[in-house]
Amino acid sequence: MAGVQLGFSEGIAKTPFLAEIDPNRCDYCGACLKTCNVKGIGLAPAARQSPKYARFAAVDAAVCLGCGACIPVCEQGAIHLVERPQRPRPPKTRGRLFARILWEKGRLWPFVMDRLKRRWR
Repeated sequence: MAGVQLGFSEGIAKTPFLAEIDPNRCDYCGACLKTCNVKGIGLAPAARQSPKYARFAAVDAAVCLGCGACIPVCEQGAIHLVERPQRPRPPKTRGRLFARILWEKGRLWPFVMDRLKRRWR
């Protein structure tokens, strides 16, 4: 998928699964697009030049959480979960977990600077 990438591409909250869409069964109704929590589903690059009746959706593997929220809304049954090629590894300690969450949200440096300022006072 091209354009603005939402979600965390290296997020730690991902499951060991990815959503996969069968292009032969997908009718591009948009139900899965509306349901996806991280906007990881969109028009497939291969279908961009196709007429409207031949379009189908695709999953952005870098963004997909693997939560499966899109599966029950697909009336065509075109979505299923497959195993992620590389499983995410959780941090070893709770402190590292929170540091990584802050890093992903872009809040680590303000947190570190605030701690340093408190020490200097």
